Amino acid sequence: MTETLNQEFPNTSDHPELIQGGMGVGVSSWELARAVAMAGEKLDKRVLGVVSGTGLPIMMINRLQKNDQNTINALNEFDPIIAKEILDEYLPDEKKLPGQRYKLSPKPEVLITGNQAIKDKMNKIAVAAAFVEVWLAKQGHSGPIGINVLEKVQLEAKQPNSAMRKCCKVQLVKNGRQVTAFMPRDGAQKLIDEHDEVLIESIGGCQGKSKGDIPGVRWQVIKVNGQSLDALLKGRIEKARK
Repeated sequence: MTETLNQEFPNTSDHPELIQGGMGVGVSSWELARAVAMAGEKLDKRVLGVVSGTGLPIMMINRLQKNDQNTINALNEFDPIIAKEILDEYLPDEKKLPGQRYKLSPKPEVLITGNQAIKDKMNKIAVAAAFVEVWLAKQGHSGPIGINVLEKVQLEAKQPNSAMRKCCKVQLVKNGRQVTAFMPRDGAQKLIDEHDEVLIESIGGCQGKSKGDIPGVRWQVIKVNGQSLDALLKGRIEKARK
């Protein structure tokens, strides 16, 4: 079974003429995506502003602890129960001392290694952070906004192994789900960048088993932007630009 982020769209006037390229955490921000979409409106062009989905939970929580009013306003437009949970935990109170360290958000790895409570917490924060970034990017114009997600993570192998396995978070075109995919062989993580389109396949064939010593990881990357990852790793071809 194979899932892909490549998808052919029908030729229709509803699709954008120009798509803003992603440039990573804190660069492809809501401010840039909004500016791109607003510029497209002024030029009467169909332009898609894109926010980077990588690291959004950490960025949102850091902004909250700086009392960033834009983030607070956006979060208040989200589900009120989840928003209150996040604001109660991460919005600083009057007792916070100068120089006191910020509270940290859960790491993405907890979606694989954490208990159910911490997984639920991380999912709520991740969804809320994505909503906040897109909601802010959509203010002041009627142009389209997209979000791009591919996140690299390290997962600790089961005992007796102690190695850190290189994986990436992939958002599927088919149903919008996020899955964790193994990046096989040394150097693979250097060939897969944040906004690349990847093809993944089931590691365990029709059985859908997980990767040996990484519980819960059932997929591996086999192509990057339409090119064989194996051929790239062996140096037979060079990675093409998107």
